[in-house]
Amino acid sequence: MSKAKVHRNVDVSAVVAANICISLSLRSLGTRARVDPGEVEESEAQELLHVSKDIFDRKAIAPIVGLLARARAHVRDTRAIPVPILRGGVYMLPVMLMDEVNTYLTDTNAQVQQLAKLFARNDYQAACDEAKARLQPAGLWSADEYPAASRVERAFGVRWNFFSFDVPARVKEISSAIYAKEQAKIKAELEGVKEEAIGILRAQCCGFVQQLVNMLATGDEITGAKKAIRTRFTARAVGKLEEFLATFPFRNMFGDDLLQQQVARLRDLLAGVDVTELKTSEDLRLNMERSMIKVQEELSKLVVAAPVRRFKFNREDAA
Repeated sequence: MSKAKVHRNVDVSAVVAANICISLSLRSLGTRARVDPGEVEESEAQELLHVSKDIFDRKAIAPIVGLLARARAHVRDTRAIPVPILRGGVYMLPVMLMDEVNTYLTDTNAQVQQLAKLFARNDYQAACDEAKARLQPAGLWSADEYPAASRVERAFGVRWNFFSFDVPARVKEISSAIYAKEQAKIKAELEGVKEEAIGILRAQCCGFVQQLVNMLATGDEITGAKKAIRTRFTARAVGKLEEFLATFPFRNMFGDDLLQQQVARLRDLLAGVDVTELKTSEDLRLNMERSMIKVQEELSKLVVAAPVRRFKFNREDAA
């Protein structure tokens, strides 16, 4: 497929005007510490060893880590667009979604703070005691690796800030030549990531549809055996795709008409869907599964047409 068919010729200045940047940082308590290789059984390759240990069971903070992971997914997968010209943890966000994202992150951070307080005051010491009982016999216990509960309480959080993707007006006041040069640089950079930004949206949509297809499937194509529809197939599972569809018009910054066509098909398929009926009606489920598979096949072709380059994110983004 030629690049001309991937997207419309969208004015980059309009893209800049319709989007801002959001920097998202997720803070969590570290649960690992380095171990001196000398404390491990001697080996001829001792100098090549890099050893670490869990200072306590990460499951103890799983509810908090889960909230942080959902916050990242909410912003990156259904609201903003990660683009390679921005550092990890910074995304392009449609202006129309800024208030919603700000409210969501404010509420999420309050929940994280509450859970962190409960963990630090009620469960942290027990987690430390359990770790001591397991690590001390091996000579791997060190009290210095465990911060005070008051520090643990402050170790978790969600931080974010918004800023313009455009060149600051102050630069123009100082030097119109530099301002024009920086504007041209932004335009060139955005032109260079069109296919990748389009590819990200296509891959995300394809992933949500594939997940739904997997949940709808009740038969084994090889053995012919049937299985009950997965119990985790709930309104929330359908809601993930519906959420993507709802924000797509704002996130389709480069005018991907081909993906827009599949989005329209998906909206029609999900209109008025009753999850309870999908679970109980074999005919309804089978029809939905077949329709979704057809869309998924078309989306797979689009993903191949606009491949996504894999780029690394920093640690905050990988929480």
